[in-house]
Amino acid sequence: MDAKGDALEIPATDDVYSIIRSLEIREYYRREDPFGIFEKEQFILHSYISIQQKAAMLAQLAKTGTEKERRKISEMCRVFCDYMERIYHPAVRTVFLLESSRLIWDGEKGSIDTMKYGLEGAYETVDELIAGMEDCCCGEEDYCADVVVLEVPQGKKATTPFGFSLYLIDGKWEIKDLHLGYGFEKLREKGFHKDTEERFRDYCGGRHPLPFENGCRLKLQLPFMAEPFYGTLKSELDGVGTWYHFLYYRDESLDCGMAYVELSTWEINQVSDYSSFDWIERADIEEGDREFPKLFHW
Repeated sequence: MDAKGDALEIPATDDVYSIIRSLEIREYYRREDPFGIFEKEQFILHSYISIQQKAAMLAQLAKTGTEKERRKISEMCRVFCDYMERIYHPAVRTVFLLESSRLIWDGEKGSIDTMKYGLEGAYETVDELIAGMEDCCCGEEDYCADVVVLEVPQGKKATTPFGFSLYLIDGKWEIKDLHLGYGFEKLREKGFHKDTEERFRDYCGGRHPLPFENGCRLKLQLPFMAEPFYGTLKSELDGVGTWYHFLYYRDESLDCGMAYVELSTWEINQVSDYSSFDWIERADIEEGDREFPKLFHW
């Protein structure tokens, strides 16, 4: 975690699609390049990478586009740099309050459940925070954490102006997302624009094409899942160009005999911290429920 607050130390790439973890989806997006510059910005914000890498990729993205687009992307990059400075090199005493959670895949509901354990400890540095997270998760990969940042200026009232989330990314505990709350009020005092706040908070995600044909079998494998989850894809493009993707699976408790995981937006089921670009791939013919696809006539 040495000097992790400096985004310039993270190797940057101008290939935004390089951070897609699903090989077939990554190659499709590289080939088709369907995103405009602000869609690429949102894609970076949603990705399963650290805030340092997000800042580095935003800095690269800010070298493209029109002058107005470059200014807007540069300002988003400065949001991340401003908060990384407060996290890694705070100007006032800062305490990190660690609240851990355990992630559970509910195969019957096709959704991610979270078991919250509450406050695990208070730490003075990010290094201590990471060590505390390692202690409380005992090496298990199905943990994550929300961290509340407590700033304690000398002679003034303590405040909790923002927070962030910790995830195990490629074997290392990383800060994945910033939770700014009312933090943008301070940024606007520094000259940041309201448009930047609106784009930062636009975490509903966009709708996008996928390179899989209707009726094909896919497997979903999130980092914390012991076994993959299989389903059959149905995709639709409506009359105004909006994509809908549903991964259907057998559910005998329902009259129709099936339920689905939604893959239409950047977040799986629209609310998770896991992207539908990263964790799905085409399944082999022998994998999963071989009889289930026969229910479909797409």
